[in-house]
Amino acid sequence: MVETEQGSSEPKVKMSGGLNSLNSVSKKIQIRTKKKILGVVREQYLRSDIPCRSELCFESCQKGSNAVKSSEKVNLLPADTLHYLIPLTDVVAKYLDILETSVFKGLIFVQTVVNAVQQKKLKDYRRICSYVRDPAKSSVFFPNEFFTDTYLYRQTNESISSWTTRMVHKAGAWFYQHLGGQKPIVFISEDPNILEQLSTLSKNFNPETIQVLTLEEYLGLYSTDPSVLEMYEAMASSGDGEGNEMKDYSEYLRADMLEAGLKSGRMVSGLLNVNKYLSNREAYVTQSKAGKDSVYSGSDILIVGGINRNRAVHGDRVVVEMLPRSEWQTKTTALVKTEEEKEEGKTEAPEREWKKDTDTVMPTGKIVGMMERNWRRYIATVPSVDMDAMERSTGRKVLVCPFDRRIPKIRVQTSQLKKLQGQRVVVQIDSWPVNSTYPQGHIVKSLGKIGDLETEIDSILVENNIEVTPFSEGILNELPGIETVHDWRPDSAESTGRKDLRDILIMSIDPKGCEDVDDAISIRRLPNGGPIELGVHIADVTHFVPVDSLTDLEARKRATTVYLADRRYDMLPGVLSAHLCSLLGSVERYAMSVLWELHPTTFKVKKVWYGKTIIKSSYKLCYEDAQDIIDGKSSNEMKEKIQELSILSKADLKDKFEELKTTLELLTEVTSQWQHNRESAGALNLESTEVQFEFKESSLDGIKPKAHLAIHETVAECMIMANHWVARKISQEFPLFSLLRLHPAPKQENFEQLINCAKSKGWTITTKSNKELASSLDTCIDQTDPTVNFLLRSLATYAMVQAEYFSTGSVSQENWNHYGLALDKYTHFTSPIRRYADVIVHRLLMAAVSKADWWDGKNTREENLFDNEQLKELCQHINERNRAAQVAQRMSSLLFQTLFFI
Repeated sequence: MVETEQGSSEPKVKMSGGLNSLNSVSKKIQIRTKKKILGVVREQYLRSDIPCRSELCFESCQKGSNAVKSSEKVNLLPADTLHYLIPLTDVVAKYLDILETSVFKGLIFVQTVVNAVQQKKLKDYRRICSYVRDPAKSSVFFPNEFFTDTYLYRQTNESISSWTTRMVHKAGAWFYQHLGGQKPIVFISEDPNILEQLSTLSKNFNPETIQVLTLEEYLGLYSTDPSVLEMYEAMASSGDGEGNEMKDYSEYLRADMLEAGLKSGRMVSGLLNVNKYLSNREAYVTQSKAGKDSVYSGSDILIVGGINRNRAVHGDRVVVEMLPRSEWQTKTTALVKTEEEKEEGKTEAPEREWKKDTDTVMPTGKIVGMMERNWRRYIATVPSVDMDAMERSTGRKVLVCPFDRRIPKIRVQTSQLKKLQGQRVVVQIDSWPVNSTYPQGHIVKSLGKIGDLETEIDSILVENNIEVTPFSEGILNELPGIETVHDWRPDSAESTGRKDLRDILIMSIDPKGCEDVDDAISIRRLPNGGPIELGVHIADVTHFVPVDSLTDLEARKRATTVYLADRRYDMLPGVLSAHLCSLLGSVERYAMSVLWELHPTTFKVKKVWYGKTIIKSSYKLCYEDAQDIIDGKSSNEMKEKIQELSILSKADLKDKFEELKTTLELLTEVTSQWQHNRESAGALNLESTEVQFEFKESSLDGIKPKAHLAIHETVAECMIMANHWVARKISQEFPLFSLLRLHPAPKQENFEQLINCAKSKGWTITTKSNKELASSLDTCIDQTDPTVNFLLRSLATYAMVQAEYFSTGSVSQENWNHYGLALDKYTHFTSPIRRYADVIVHRLLMAAVSKADWWDGKNTREENLFDNEQLKELCQHINERNRAAQVAQRMSSLLFQTLFFI
């Protein structure tokens, strides 16, 4: 759905109340749906108290304004800049990269421009939001369309462009007059018609006080950085193509032709995925939409060759026209020796042949339309050339090679070829003309020398679109100061409303050095031969992070903590992640708990309780120490390793250690049975290889595989069950807008390598269901070669589809199941410090508990929940951020392995 503003009528009524008078304005909006265009009249009110947010304001309007909360930390337009700058829509839409350089300061983004950018490209709108929040930019958003002094009514027969230009000019003129002429106003546009209209509107002002410039003129007057002007020249010429170079690419079809093709079934739409090993020859389109009766529904579409890919880039959402069946081809499956190598017995060759799967012909097509470009910033390198070539290339275009092999080379213009040799650079694609072999782009910035650690880390972050800016002052002001956290104590009134678990043995079990302790576990036998009580206790992050607070919005944007080999970038500020929310040993903390009552011998769940608790963790254990206790190490051996034991007297040590050991043994017994029950239902026990990096001060000291301990599975089983039971609770109470996690069954063709590998050993793998797959893997055991067993389970892991978050209102219930865990409902509840999905689930759980206990008169908290559409969009964002964090982690691990061995 697209909204288009059509104009406004004169004010209909005036309302008086409090200090301000509000004018009512009717606005005509066109809402464009898939089927038709609807005309809607909306009413808005004009205010008289909108602040200018300038340090030069002698009326102090931003201080006395009701529009700005007294506690809100906002940027102000600086007093020390030469002028205030107002860019028009065409400049913001095309040259935002340039506006983000250090040349620009004191920008006013007027609402009229921001609204237009938002309709064109949501990503750029979000960049503007980040821009005005950045204190270094000293720039503001100005809601001119809600301000009495700057709102203009559209004249009869006036075009939208003319009206919006008048609105922007009026805002600039108001700023100049409101500030008493202390600061000149500069308008920037590249559109000749807009420039002419702005000049006409400014004729009554001194040319030195209100200026109208093109971006090129502005950079020529005020920029001392030649690279910024070079970036402008590259971006301005990006749509020019390459002159006499002609390719066989074709123009994209019109939107109405694409829609007709999709309805008829001749065309399908989907996401383009390029084969990174054959990026010039092979790509696939994963379908998102096919015609109702399309025979291609559910199948990937093969795209062979660059001509059929038709200027589409990996990640673009495209429309594909199907080729006749006689032209369908097979996909590439393996790299094999050439016939010459086989005959001569060679083991290496400069070029290998790719083997085609001759048995399976895939639906094949060509790209004829573009639904959505997914261009982002790419890491690239400038290829090495000789010195003479460098001199000849000065000021000319050069092809840079993206780090991601799925992205084509990008032609950029630069006069700094010598300087950029051996550097990692950030490149943005601007266009891909139909007559150009390569896309056209520009260099945004250089990150540094190839091989430098910080340069490579920055490259990983940029490549995965991960922002690592510090938490803002406004966010930190919402939270207790870091200097006060050690004196923090639970509030007595808050504690009264929570179940008090401070007197029972609760322990956390985490990796060594873990600071952000999300979870803790308790287990005990209730008196008189009663049931077993097992509890999972999770940090109550939502107590400290109110809905839509600045901290909440930032956590929502980041979505996850990013872990790299030598560092991490937190989702929440350290005062929460490492202190107030971290379930550290021997300190009182707020928690959200799930408590089960279990049968004393079968360990089946008899009853479950969910709610807010207050706990005091008795032990902060690492995995290795917990495993040592289970394996029989003595209290004297463990005393020096576990802080809570080290302070005990000899008499107390014996009793406390025995209590801890008994607790761990009972926990292991219960979770082993739970795990057995799941595996009997088809849960998969798969393999993956992870390495652990050991650092000595700031240098890498060693690499070793992560040891797998039985206690890992014990803790994991507790978390799996907590996530499962919370998923059951929230989906029962809110079946249309709960956040769950699904893991779909893999496509059968994904198992081909696994089946063939097992077949070579004489084994048979059945993959019709997760239960049959699990049973098959259990029978494929080579007693003499454990590597084979590991390899088979690794191949099964590679066949899996990635699990994703979803809103229950957008997926039918029969598809909610988690294939790998063999559970009908699953979510993430146990790590709210590092995953925003868990924060949402905590709010859902509390609302579900309140709703179930409606008779107690408590607020159900449903007003803090997202509806299905909002949650669906948020799940897509979280899934994207999670994938980026996982890729960044793998790239970081590979980087450090490379640095260690070279």
